[in-house]
Parts: sequence; structure tokens; C-alpha cells
Amino acid sequence: MYKSLAIQNEKEKFQSKLLRKEYGWMHKGKLPGNTKCSLGVDPGVNFGICFITGEDIYAMYGSLLQQTHHIEYANVAFELLTNLVWTNEQTDPVYVIEGPAFNKTFGQVNLAEVRTGFYLSLRHLGEIHTPPPMTVRKAVFGSGTIQPMDIWPLLNHNCADALSLALYGLYQ
Repeated sequence: MYKSLAIQNEKEKFQSKLLRKEYGWMHKGKLPGNTKCSLGVDPGVNFGICFITGEDIYAMYGSLLQQTHHIEYANVAFELLTNLVWTNEQTDPVYVIEGPAFNKTFGQVNLAEVRTGFYLSLRHLGEIHTPPPMTVRKAVFGSGTIQPMDIWPLLNHNCADALSLALYGLYQ
């Protein structure tokens, strides 16, 4: 399925007062023949978010505004995604936030705080899947060792991860 994606190398800025540089980058693409909707989030201070709605793909990435206390990143992530996400009865999207990588030990606690903020912003919209990265890669690429940035080298790695998460949502 991912081989039919046509992600453009053109980038557009999107603005938010919650981002470190006051903007992030958005790629647009097409997934011919798709009728489902999905949202994928690669959580972190450096994040990726991908919306797939029908044949249209919007994949974005950026860096959250620096915080004095790391727990505050949960609030910033919550506000950012709350301001970006919309839904209606016709789309009925699947929500996917990357879960913890069980083989990684560095940074997982801090990442959990940011993941929580993204999770809380979506929880009232429907079920949220939080698969570990390897599960997503096995489902989307057929192998847990294939990295999304190897498939889409023109995308920022957070953006590519978010795209793989959104594709995973289409399989649910």
C-alpha cells in the first residue's frame, strides 16, 4: 500500500505559537483509491503528525516550544493537537500514537509525558491505538527492521514515522 503514495517534496509552513520556531513544515501527498481516514502521531519534543483523509495526505513535523519543566510538554502537546485536529461523523478516523519502544531505555520517561499530552487531546474523539514502533513497521512494511525514513527519504524522520502510523491506522 505504501508504494502507491505520492508525497511531494514541496513543503509549506504552518504556524503555531506552541512551536519552537513558530512554524513547522507540512508535506502533501496522495493515496489513490483510499476512502478511510486516519491520524498518526510520532510523539516527542520533535514530533510528526500525519492526517490521511480519503486520498489526501497531510504530513507535518516541528519542535514544541521549549519548557522549563519537562512535564509542561504534555500541556503544549495537548494544545497543539487540539488546535490541529478536527472530526465529523462522515470521516470516523482511526487515531494512532506511537507507543513506547520496549528495547529503548533512554528518554522513554520524558517521551511518555509528551505522548500523554497528545493522547489526552484525542481521547474524547474515539479509540486511540498506541502500538510500539516495531509492530507498526511489521504491519505497514512487512518487516520490523525497515525504517520509515528509508522508504521516504525526502521526509523528516518524525514526519515519516507519523505517516507510517497513519497508514497503520488504515489497517485497523
